Amino acid sequence: MKKFLILFALVFFSYITSAAVVQEFTFHDQGYQDFYISGVNVHKCTNFDFIYSGDINAEMFQIISLNANLAPVPKSNAKINVLFNTQKIAELTYADFQNGVVRIPVPQGLLKENNSVTVCGQTSYTVNAITVFADSKFGVYTGAYFPQEKGFKMDLDTYAPYVGVPFKITSVARNFGTEDATVSLSYRKAELERAAPEVSVLDGITSKSGTVPKCSERDALGNCAKPGELSISYFIVAHKAVPFTLLPSVMAFTNVFGEEERMLTNRPDLGAVEPPHKISVKVALDNDKLYTGGSIPLKITVQNISKENVSSVAITPLTGLEVTGEKSKSIGTLEPNASQDVVFSVKGLSAGNYELGCAAEYESRLLECETTTVTLQKGIGIEIIGSAILALISLGVFAYFYLKK
Repeated sequence: MKKFLILFALVFFSYITSAAVVQEFTFHDQGYQDFYISGVNVHKCTNFDFIYSGDINAEMFQIISLNANLAPVPKSNAKINVLFNTQKIAELTYADFQNGVVRIPVPQGLLKENNSVTVCGQTSYTVNAITVFADSKFGVYTGAYFPQEKGFKMDLDTYAPYVGVPFKITSVARNFGTEDATVSLSYRKAELERAAPEVSVLDGITSKSGTVPKCSERDALGNCAKPGELSISYFIVAHKAVPFTLLPSVMAFTNVFGEEERMLTNRPDLGAVEPPHKISVKVALDNDKLYTGGSIPLKITVQNISKENVSSVAITPLTGLEVTGEKSKSIGTLEPNASQDVVFSVKGLSAGNYELGCAAEYESRLLECETTTVTLQKGIGIEIIGSAILALISLGVFAYFYLKK
């Protein structure tokens, strides 16, 4: 094991695609030689040790550029594992190497003064020779930065969607770096539909190209507290009550080395379930400005979310307001995916906050809709209106006789 002190008296800047190389070296420059593994089913490791004396702050990021070759027939379970200061940061196969090189991000916080890069290779029957070249690089860079797991992430409304009920997916690119980045986002429609027939994409923004701004706010330690963001959002629907895994969204951008890079989101595991009810009910108000004393239309939307007809749905509003007119209404028959609005008239005599809800009864089942809170402002009372009318009449009579003189 060899250790070499890396002294950088001068920090130089070499801009590549709006990014800067802060410090960079090859292991060959430090005296290391190529590492060979030969034979069938052989496991072997080597270390590249170094002392880092440069600046370490949260605005910089580190990347290992590993140059390796797997031969002669790279199509089996042969692999290369990479550890940085004993923490595993990559497990690679021949498919991960583009032109013989794979870029491996080093998680923030792992770089210290004394460091060790451990590379372990495992040969197989068809891959009986692995070479790790000493011209592999370690570098510290600034620029646009999309860290693993946080830099491009798929967020879901739910991980247990109801069959037949659309739910939202948002894939967000987050730039924790010091430069803006131009990216292209896509939800990979063709692959998703082919590999996951359990779901279908309905609508929304499924692809977008644009700029992800740089980090706009950092904490006292320099960590990015508010990364720049660019996202796509769309709705999908599950067809079967089965567990399944979504394929990731993909982001294309130019990395610090001037290469076109594709980054994937996480791959969420979901479990679709049959909905507990055949219908959904929602309550809404047509007007946000509500006053006491006046008639308020309360709209309740009933939708058939099942694959069968639903008949005789009885709707009753549940509210602290006074229901004027019919207290309950019925819907005849709703076909699959059909919806119908039922409108009630309510009013409140006192200003304040009120909770609005409803109940739907069908096929001996009872379903309560999600509630919403509204605020009633004090309106003009009937007494005040009557007094104002009498005052106007009195004023008119007075003006009539006064002008008649």
